[in-house]
Amino acid sequence: MGRSLRRIPIMAGIVDQSLEAFEARDSGARPREAGEAIGPLLARAGIGEAHLQGCLTALAIAPLAPSPGAWLGPLLGGIEFPGDGALDRVLEFVLLNADRVEDEAGDPETVARWLAPLDADGLRDWAAGFDALVAVTRRCWPAKSLNADDKRVPRDIALVAKGADGGAPRAVLPAWVARRHASRR
Repeated sequence: MGRSLRRIPIMAGIVDQSLEAFEARDSGARPREAGEAIGPLLARAGIGEAHLQGCLTALAIAPLAPSPGAWLGPLLGGIEFPGDGALDRVLEFVLLNADRVEDEAGDPETVARWLAPLDADGLRDWAAGFDALVAVTRRCWPAKSLNADDKRVPRDIALVAKGADGGAPRAVLPAWVARRHASRR
């Protein structure tokens, strides 16, 4: 068995080139058929819906916007893309969700709705996604641009990702995410 694609340095370059090709493509991409599911492709890489939501939330509120290659490579690096068009479908799905999260992250009520259906395992998965994106985009979270809450809350999220109780962070996340989102603009 080989190494995970996440550990192969050239993967970032491949993701960058794939994104450039994806963006350069004619906007007339084939519509996703009703039966096509992205979930199984993401699940192969250990990425659930909550994990992806956590990653995209961190992306939407990072003090400095990470380049697509900085976050897409690590996010998608573990996915095997079987068949023609699988990469395009996954990129479309992730980028559309990234845009949606970017649009909605400024509203604490919406963020609360994202978190409300998550049980303890779901919140742990969300926190793991958030923490993973912060870790791979560390340069986009400069300490000088963060206040005390902006340093404490990600530490609390990292603890939840490792199994700590998520009750206290869950209570502050909606307002904190909205405030971080507003300060980024």
